[in-house]
Amino acid sequence: MTIRGVHLPDWAIIAIPFGFFVVIAVLGTLLSRLLSKRDITKPVPANERRPPARGCLVGFGAIFAAAGLAVLVFVGIRPVYRAHQAASWPTVPGHVTVSRLDESRDSDGSTYRIDIHYTYTVNGRSLESNQYDGTGTRMWSGGRQDKMVVVQAHRAGSAVVVHYNPADPTDAMLSTATPSGTLFSVLFAMPFIAVGVLVMVFAARMRPPGAPVAAKAMPIAANVTDARGGRRRSFFAILAFAMFWNAFVTVFFIFTHTWCMIPFALVGVLLIAFTGYNGLQLFNPVVAVQFAHMPLRPGERCDVSYSLSGNFLALRNLVFTLEGHERVTYRQGTDTRNETHVAWRLPLLETTNNAQYERGKFTIALPADAMTSFIASNNQFTWHLCCRGDIPGRPDIKDDFDVTVLANVLVRGAT
Repeated sequence: MTIRGVHLPDWAIIAIPFGFFVVIAVLGTLLSRLLSKRDITKPVPANERRPPARGCLVGFGAIFAAAGLAVLVFVGIRPVYRAHQAASWPTVPGHVTVSRLDESRDSDGSTYRIDIHYTYTVNGRSLESNQYDGTGTRMWSGGRQDKMVVVQAHRAGSAVVVHYNPADPTDAMLSTATPSGTLFSVLFAMPFIAVGVLVMVFAARMRPPGAPVAAKAMPIAANVTDARGGRRRSFFAILAFAMFWNAFVTVFFIFTHTWCMIPFALVGVLLIAFTGYNGLQLFNPVVAVQFAHMPLRPGERCDVSYSLSGNFLALRNLVFTLEGHERVTYRQGTDTRNETHVAWRLPLLETTNNAQYERGKFTIALPADAMTSFIASNNQFTWHLCCRGDIPGRPDIKDDFDVTVLANVLVRGAT
């Protein structure tokens, strides 16, 4: 690689962006500590020390994104750009002196590269190069058959047309077509960039140690709702992940022909099967519920009506319960842990009667000491109306509907 007449070794192509992003990671770590409003020049008491989770995540995300960006730019975009430039370079006749296919073997299989040496003359100066296309001379990948076709088309002694850089005649190549493997390089780099960016965004949104937590208003659940939206979101999330996984594995195998991808391909097959099985829930009976009023209050009663549309006769049973879920966030050593458990469970309706599957009613009788809904920094308590239905040979009905329980309103002057 030549920049302003200075020749840099090939390893600098990766070292330069990595060094740049390491500096960015260090600056991000220092910035995150400054944002925490903590004086880093003073010692912190042992009982107040916390791991620099935010700074570590920023650094990790930056390095992860740097790896993907380096691959994207120097293995994906740069070869295409150089090939586009070479298309407008002047040409001279040349002759191939060496033409072979180099092979590198390891435990994961074999990779190959085209090794073609040729001579050419520019302004009376005899030159030699071994660059075939925009990828340079050190690109190893799979695809032995395609590379062998190129080697056989450029046998030693054959005449070739050489494209050379007029600003630097030693920079030359034979092919100006888009280098093979470009698509794979882009697809390979995208997950690294995406994960790195997401980690940095997540770290930027983290609450610095000691920062006050803004109060959150408890959202009021809807009086009338059905389960179709949640089922669709779940299915399409699984479908998108399965498609991404299989597309990535397929492209990787096409360009590398590495048999170590077989376990990943088997995981892809299982993902497809799971996606299909999960998709069957879209054809389950649709559950809709209507509350007499919302929010609910401890000690009061609320009538709830429900209806099922679709093939509800396939059900073996239908069960409604009201559950209170408590989520606790706590620190254990240097780790932050989240635990969720069912603190309350109130049975509401259980039936195996086909006549009650299509529609019906039941009453929620909240105890007077029922916990109210709330969301805090380290704790939260939420209520859910849970519907369960057993369907033989298909995914069961597992639909949850949000319920809001607020504290009783005290009236001034009441006794």
